[in-house]
Amino acid sequence: LADQLARARAFVGNDSGPGHLAATLGRDVDWPVRMSLGAPSSAIVREARRIDASIIVMGLRRHGRADRVLNDETTLNVVRTAPCPVLAVVPELVDLPKTVLAAVDFSSASLSAASVARALIPREGRLTLAYVLQEDFPPDDGEGVIHALGVEAGFERAGRALGEGGVTVDRLVLRH
Repeated sequence: LADQLARARAFVGNDSGPGHLAATLGRDVDWPVRMSLGAPSSAIVREARRIDASIIVMGLRRHGRADRVLNDETTLNVVRTAPCPVLAVVPELVDLPKTVLAAVDFSSASLSAASVARALIPREGRLTLAYVLQEDFPPDDGEGVIHALGVEAGFERAGRALGEGGVTVDRLVLRH
């Protein structure tokens, strides 16, 4: 523990010197730096709770089998435990997305997620709402017809709420 604290202090600096971070950047660090011990995902989630974050934005990289076995998937662990939405961004993303797929089950949580996705899309962009059909109903099955009508009504309601401002909203039903 003492060794970890010493390394953390050397990294961020203290009253006696500029620290590793400032030296790496080549200038003084003029934003708050907080030290936290423990797993990175736990520290991130704790800080998000402390500041009442509305969203967490993280980088996403490829992981191998060893990373999964060792549970070294920080972003995935944050997604699982975060008190707010998490936006995971791959290095190739350099601008706002023009096409977004939002998985929906028509719950308030999934429609909120679709609304956030919609806000990220510029004018003339495209939002695809995807619903995964969990059960394959036989043709002319009464329960299947009722289910299909409910899905259609859900798509209609979501489309009205999300299709403003020049964004095209598509609908997609995926079979499980």
